[in-house]
Amino acid sequence: MSRLSKNILYNVLGQGLSVIVSFMAVRFVFRGLGGDALGLIYFNQSVSVALMLALELGICKTTVREVASHSTDDPHYIRQLIGTATSFYWSAYILLASLAYLVVPSLLRHWVHLQSLDQFTAARVMRILILGTLLSLPRGLYDSLLLGLERMSHANVLRVGNAAAQQLGIFLVLLLHGSLLIVAYWIVASCLAGLLTYVVVCARFFSWRSLLPGFHLQVMRLNRAFSAQVFAISVSGWFLSETDKFVISRLLPLGVMGSYTVAKGAAGRCSMLMVAINEAAYPHLSALFKANDIDGFRAQYQKLQELFCLAILPVYAAMPFLSSPLFTFLFSPQTARMLMLPVAILALASYMYSTVAIPSVVALAAGKPEIVARLNYYAVFGVVLGYIVFIRLWGLAGAGLGSALYPLLAYAYFIPRCCRECLGMSTRTWFGQVGKTFGLAGATYGLAWIILGFRGAPTPGRLIAAYLLATSAFLLTAFLTMTEQLRGSLWRLPPMSRLRRAETNDGEARPAEESASGSSPRPDRLLDEGII
Repeated sequence: MSRLSKNILYNVLGQGLSVIVSFMAVRFVFRGLGGDALGLIYFNQSVSVALMLALELGICKTTVREVASHSTDDPHYIRQLIGTATSFYWSAYILLASLAYLVVPSLLRHWVHLQSLDQFTAARVMRILILGTLLSLPRGLYDSLLLGLERMSHANVLRVGNAAAQQLGIFLVLLLHGSLLIVAYWIVASCLAGLLTYVVVCARFFSWRSLLPGFHLQVMRLNRAFSAQVFAISVSGWFLSETDKFVISRLLPLGVMGSYTVAKGAAGRCSMLMVAINEAAYPHLSALFKANDIDGFRAQYQKLQELFCLAILPVYAAMPFLSSPLFTFLFSPQTARMLMLPVAILALASYMYSTVAIPSVVALAAGKPEIVARLNYYAVFGVVLGYIVFIRLWGLAGAGLGSALYPLLAYAYFIPRCCRECLGMSTRTWFGQVGKTFGLAGATYGLAWIILGFRGAPTPGRLIAAYLLATSAFLLTAFLTMTEQLRGSLWRLPPMSRLRRAETNDGEARPAEESASGSSPRPDRLLDEGII
């Protein structure tokens, strides 16, 4: 199995375990401390991310790209890059923590609608929380170093381990009837412990001396243009993704904002395969482009895009089928019914967004971040206005509809430019591939919903059975209709390879590709191909 395939697998496992851990934490906090406490924790996360992006300046993406491209041929430059980034990130943390401590009371007083918490307690808890969550800024640097080295196994062990330790502590605090204040202190302590763990692991690969602060003007000059574009993408992307939450927090009770954030987080967690493939593909594609291997770059994209469109759809399709039992378990039957329609719309919008994820990575790897930046620039005006109008008219369902505006704009503007300037392929080919997946989804999952509608009110058992049958039909049809290149790559996965060897030993037919060559592919060939 190639390094890229292993990294995708590590990322999928890490994201999956994180989903389980986070959902359990939501249940404990909501049941133990109430909706205001849950909403305050998520509101703190949104504010922290906003402050971090204000000073992050795209350095994380730049670090991944530069480490992937130069870690072996120019280690001196990499040490200078790390030192400069370290100085910036820690200075940014001190500045942001000081600023946040001052503005938190005013922000809570004039923006959110508290129902059970008083202003003094909410301000005190959020001041504590924000000191811990802002540690994600320097921690992002160390995470990007591991991603640039394509050490996804280390990165995911750290992420899952830190998340599990944090949620286990929250569970124990609530089990012992601890207050929200003690939960906040524990979150800060776990964030600090996680950061120290990252430092120790990174020192193993780069040495302690490389992690010390420094400043090198040449490093800033070389990466200034790329970082500026990525910074614009990051800030505008965050603004677009968080606008619905801020509008809801302004127009609706904070508890409603908390439950919607969990629902949107579920849609985001369904993108774990997208995140897994993106994180693994970005350094790999960057290295291919830097080596001027354009044919390999394009071929790698085509297999990744097809694999991604087919593999991610069953994950998003699960949301409408499973949302009712899931949110009944996490919240209450009334909340589950309130979230059913918004979740279905979010699932569709999130999948549409996922179809442009790999092209976005391609644009960054090809050194064309300005295409994504310009897309986000246009979206800031249209999507934000859409959120405000839709939420006023239709509440949470309107928030889901607003989420679909960004991918629609990406289809109209970004995809044609990416296909033309980065990939050298036809836009019609791209839409044909995505349209085929939508057609398969309609013929399987759409049919399952129609049948459920004729059977009366769906029970959890019927929903799960319908989803499993539709998924089986979708996966079988997808495998039969995928390109020969992707099918051949899937045959080289370890489980398929073992099955193929067993069939060969029994005298049965081999796959066409292996029969033509007379032997199984060499490991170095798989590594050169990059995927699966």
